[in-house]
Amino acid sequence: MMKRIALSMLCIIAALAASAFHVQMGFSGKSNLLEQLIKNSQINSPRIQSPFWGWTAEVGKTPEYLRDPQIDILGRIYITQAGETFPLFDGVSVSWNNPDRPEMVTLSVYGGISGVTADITIAETVNVGMLGYSGDTSIRMEYGVFTCRGNPYSVVMNDTSTNRTINGVEIPAGDSALLLFPLYLKTAEIPNVKFYDLDSGVKLLSGTYYHNGCYTLRYTGNIRIRDNTSTSTFTPPNAPDETLVFGDMKTANEDKVLYAENDMPIRSAIVNMTTNIQLMTWWDFDHGAWGSPKAMINGEVVCDGHSTDHIIAYTVNANSLKVNGISGKGYVYFTMSQTPGSGYSGGSCTMRCWDASLGSSTSAYANAPADHKAEVSAGTGEARFKMTINFYTGTWKVEPN
Repeated sequence: MMKRIALSMLCIIAALAASAFHVQMGFSGKSNLLEQLIKNSQINSPRIQSPFWGWTAEVGKTPEYLRDPQIDILGRIYITQAGETFPLFDGVSVSWNNPDRPEMVTLSVYGGISGVTADITIAETVNVGMLGYSGDTSIRMEYGVFTCRGNPYSVVMNDTSTNRTINGVEIPAGDSALLLFPLYLKTAEIPNVKFYDLDSGVKLLSGTYYHNGCYTLRYTGNIRIRDNTSTSTFTPPNAPDETLVFGDMKTANEDKVLYAENDMPIRSAIVNMTTNIQLMTWWDFDHGAWGSPKAMINGEVVCDGHSTDHIIAYTVNANSLKVNGISGKGYVYFTMSQTPGSGYSGGSCTMRCWDASLGSSTSAYANAPADHKAEVSAGTGEARFKMTINFYTGTWKVEPN
């Protein structure tokens, strides 16, 4: 069974007024509604010649309240019917329906009975397929593609006198963390709670209603939580690591900030995090060829008189793990090696590692799930391993590199 891992935010102080989440979401595909309108010569726009169309919605450019929470990715088309021209909206709705999984959304056709929806995990590009009412093909969307760009995190400050776990992240009293799409705040109920915009200090109009273990703020800005038990100052002690992106493809752009098509500077959606996943490590070798070798992890000796039945615990400790804000994935690399004892030349050696929670016996390696173990036959060389950590799902895997 996959073990969920605890990951804590390590935010870099970047600015006193930190940017909240700001993303552009898009949807493209074939609109059967648009196809029918074109077929019936009802489209009152010469630029629309095809039922394949795309729409975008920019969210969080300025802090705002989302409804439900929900975002509509719509395009407005003008149609002619009974001699009159009027606008019609077509597109999809994006809804956050699961407070436990802020990276998951439900897509449905806008304005129709959505008998077929799609639950997707947000990523830069997601193939969606077909949406719409199964009994009425005229309001279906087909061949859909969902896209997302930008920074999906907001700062949430725990300005109370109690440590609190919010959306699975422990935030000490008076500290703050970057949370992914914090439209819901899942936490224990807070007596006398009030929510404020962290940057302006304005009290938020929504969020104090507590239901099913969470507060529904629907707010895209940075958030300050108060309960009248703290006397901290307004300045957040932590802010997001959302650095500007500079051009480096040619010398002329080395010191120039890159800008998007909307003339906004491009920022990297990178989050600094810490983690400490523990593995068991095993050097499987013949003492007749190796004697009592020195075993090393990352080039440092962990046993200077090693034996093949000595299993060593190793904590994969990344104090500043860079995690991509969209994919949620970060990577850690480590090595295992050993040098022969005096008078020995060495020989074959298989270096293995596996999830420490499964035990320290060599039989635990065989019983470990495929994603939670790896081996490299390196002999007198260096075995290289790669660990992939997914912050969104709380899962990890290790593999040869």
